[in-house]
Amino acid sequence: MLPLVFRGSSDMTIKSWDWEKGRRNAVTFQGHTHYIMNVANNTKDPQTFATACLDRTVKVWNLATTYPNFTLKAHERGSVNYVEYHLDPHKP
Repeated sequence: MLPLVFRGSSDMTIKSWDWEKGRRNAVTFQGHTHYIMNVANNTKDPQTFATACLDRTVKVWNLATTYPNFTLKAHERGSVNYVEYHLDPHKP
């Protein structure tokens, strides 16, 4: 299924494209309530990715579903602009 390219958008969706199949839209993921600022690929588990959003949440997604598997409410005010996975292979 990989490599996929992800795009977070002001329409509150994440879209993925299958680069090897002519960049066709593979899946649309929905679950945020504001603009999506960042998408991070999980290098330890290529089936998951995370998003940061102006709705003050970080969401973790699985490629097998179109809805988030986990939501972290990060702030009472402000927004979440960036999320990244830890690259150390000895840490979860």
